[in-house]
Amino acid sequence: MNEQELQDEIKRVGKGCFVQLYEPFADLSLPNSVIVTSVIEYVKNNGRKNPSPKAANTRVSKARKIIKSGMGQSALLICSRSNIPEEFQRKAARLANA
Repeated sequence: MNEQELQDEIKRVGKGCFVQLYEPFADLSLPNSVIVTSVIEYVKNNGRKNPSPKAANTRVSKARKIIKSGMGQSALLICSRSNIPEEFQRKAARLANA
């Protein structure tokens, strides 16, 4: 996955969503269906309309694709420098350096 593909995949997940749910995304022992519920709650709690389970599953699949490709740390670094809430930027930097 090159830099542009990574940027595109992160956008599809949502940078804030990727950072806030990084741990469950990275826990491959969790089935996608469990994480879909977390994605739906995250999106609703952040003032966006309720996503369909299909849309939430797409976010999970894209996030896991990033992580499985070995680009999770790079994605977190991109998020840490992005225009997302400062709290999310700090968490992304912390996770990237863990």
